[in-house]
Amino acid sequence: NGHWERSSFYLALMDAGCQGTCMILDENLHPFGRSWCLFELLMSIMKREGAAVGVHGMLSSTSEILFCTSSGILNRGEASVEVSLNIGRRASHVRLE
Repeated sequence: NGHWERSSFYLALMDAGCQGTCMILDENLHPFGRSWCLFELLMSIMKREGAAVGVHGMLSSTSEILFCTSSGILNRGEASVEVSLNIGRRASHVRLE
């Protein structure tokens, strides 16, 4: 019926087989301007922290949330300094209103 807890994205993220979430970041941080990307990120954080309510109740997970760039995975220190600094500059101006 259109409820977000029945969406294919939510169900996939909350599935016990889901081992992590990967957000592909470009230098303009376009995913942070997309509500569905932010929803997926929030649900992934909540799942990791054990706060997400899934179809079968509370779920907790040790799943990773990876921020991937054209030069590597940001939160593993693999992204180039240039890409990392540019993302940092862009992130300082992101407005979540």
